[in-house]
Amino acid sequence: MERLSRITQGQVRLASAMMTLLGVFYTWWAFQLDAGDPPGSGEGGTPMVVGVLWVAVGILVTLRGAAPQEHSDEVGTWPDRRGWFRLVIVGSLCLGFVAFMGVLGTILTSFIFMTLMARLCDASWPKSLIASAAMSVFLWLLFVKFLQLSLPVGKIFSLWLGA
Repeated sequence: MERLSRITQGQVRLASAMMTLLGVFYTWWAFQLDAGDPPGSGEGGTPMVVGVLWVAVGILVTLRGAAPQEHSDEVGTWPDRRGWFRLVIVGSLCLGFVAFMGVLGTILTSFIFMTLMARLCDASWPKSLIASAAMSVFLWLLFVKFLQLSLPVGKIFSLWLGA
């Protein structure tokens, strides 16, 4: 069995800085979307909030670093090749969520995003699909009906519905 090396505070800061940089690109992309009137009611509202929080937490972790005494035997090692691949997939899914929100709309984009994230966490296809469908519809109802915010329908569905 290969012995894995411990993560140092400098490595945590480097990884955090890289993730924060990815968050900056995500936030920039989110701010290219329509914020809506009132602000936050357009297709870019949620991605803007996610992006700003992503960058804020990333900066905090980058500046603060991790305390070495917080490591245990189960955590504190660099990810292997599979772990890095999964991190790239998560980042790509987040960017894809923002990129396709205007085209596919909130419900379909959320459904695809949550299904793929659940599969990435080793959930079965049936459970992934059911949970993603339920959450997508629930979140849409929460934002549109309860909070009365407008979420993007998507260009594909706008053309299909003739709106």
